[in-house]
Amino acid sequence: MIGKEKWMQIRGLSNAEIEGLSISEIARQTGHDRKTVRKYLLSEEAPKYGSTPRISKLAPYKDYINFRLKEVPEITAQRILREIKEKGYQGSRSILGEYIKPLRDEQTQEAVMRFETMPGEQSQTDWSYFATIEECGVRRKLYCFSMVLGFSRVMYIEFTTSMDIFSFLDCHQNAFSYFGGYTREILYDNPKTVVIARCGSNIQWNAKFVEFSGFYGFKPRLCRLYRAQTKGKVERPFQYIWQDFYIGTRFDGIADLNQQAIDWLNNIANRRVHGTTREIPFERLPKENLLPLQDRRFDTCYVCARKASADCYISYKGNRYMVPPQYSRKTLTVRDDREKIRIYADGKQDPVFFYTLFKGRGKDIADPALQAEIKVNQRERWHSFKDSFIALAPSAPDYWEGFLSSAEMRGKWWELRKILSLCEKHSPEETDYAFKRALHYQAFGYKYIERILDNVKATREGGATQMSEILAGLISAKEIPEVEKRPLTEYDLFADL
Repeated sequence: MIGKEKWMQIRGLSNAEIEGLSISEIARQTGHDRKTVRKYLLSEEAPKYGSTPRISKLAPYKDYINFRLKEVPEITAQRILREIKEKGYQGSRSILGEYIKPLRDEQTQEAVMRFETMPGEQSQTDWSYFATIEECGVRRKLYCFSMVLGFSRVMYIEFTTSMDIFSFLDCHQNAFSYFGGYTREILYDNPKTVVIARCGSNIQWNAKFVEFSGFYGFKPRLCRLYRAQTKGKVERPFQYIWQDFYIGTRFDGIADLNQQAIDWLNNIANRRVHGTTREIPFERLPKENLLPLQDRRFDTCYVCARKASADCYISYKGNRYMVPPQYSRKTLTVRDDREKIRIYADGKQDPVFFYTLFKGRGKDIADPALQAEIKVNQRERWHSFKDSFIALAPSAPDYWEGFLSSAEMRGKWWELRKILSLCEKHSPEETDYAFKRALHYQAFGYKYIERILDNVKATREGGATQMSEILAGLISAKEIPEVEKRPLTEYDLFADL
């Protein structure tokens, strides 16, 4: 087989045949067989070559693949591969991927019809990551919450450093207050704060969110998976917020940023002529016909349990907060409204103490009056403990002083508590003997007193036996004969040998 260039060369040389150039000469110059030369001299069309059509291994399954992509657009290629293999497909995953990719691109590029809602019918909500900020020496991510009313396009935004369920619901209520009401349904893009898991029409809702939506009586709606166009009213404004408000704005903390955001909403964002409605959002707001708030608010406080330490502190979000001394080593309940934390004890309706929430980390936070109360309480407990210890035995005061002056035991006051608990199980005589023995050897500490008292107990019960008695018993038990005793002078005879 020859290409078009060779065919053109042979056809050109054929004109030389008139001048005496034979087919054999053309074959010699071109390097082809004479039959090939004769064939292409007679052909007036360029040679055309075609491959034998091959049937793709995927061909029998294309109708099924198209059906599955239309039925469940978010289905993965791996899952389709598994399904068609069960039907007999023997090809590779790459062939399937090459076939699916243009179909997915076609789905994402399909025309989208704008969906307009009736007054008061729907609002849309979403989060967006914006930047990082530093609060009290801690670097945090900054998020922007946005809610847009579908009919009027009135917008509310709020910046937070958390996307948890409590911040999410709190932002909702602040938006409701800003609008003066709320819509009959709210559209969401499947966040974990709304839906825990979803498989088609089977949805596992977030329990706290269900309580919230039931409290206000609005209907939550979810976007189709991987279909952001469904909530374009709230998706598109984030770029507008970034460019028109956030960039270049100087603020002193997140509270100042949110106040500036409200001013921007009131004076600029909601007073401009909207690009879609061609009307001012605030002027359309009275027509929204929102559901009234009825002067009620859902409790969005974060609630958890914390156990107080021996020094009367509870740990919460990287800091320690002091509690009254009577709650040392007890489990308490903490309620956090993101401004203050309130600490509750079992059986009490009012908080036992409250603090302004500290935004940083690694700090012990205590009220001065509470510190003074704890110091007085600790002093009283120390004197009471000292009196109980000294009353153990006549030598207890000397042991107390020796223990506190010992360099080895300095600061280990809990050793004294262990000694007190141990000595209360013995008589004053035994305790006095143990203290005197310890003072004699300057052996301070729980383990020494415990060892002395164990020996005393063993002796009292007949358990302590002298070593000579043990050896005598062994000798008698084995019936070892006595060795004849000789004068030492007899051994002097061996010196002369």
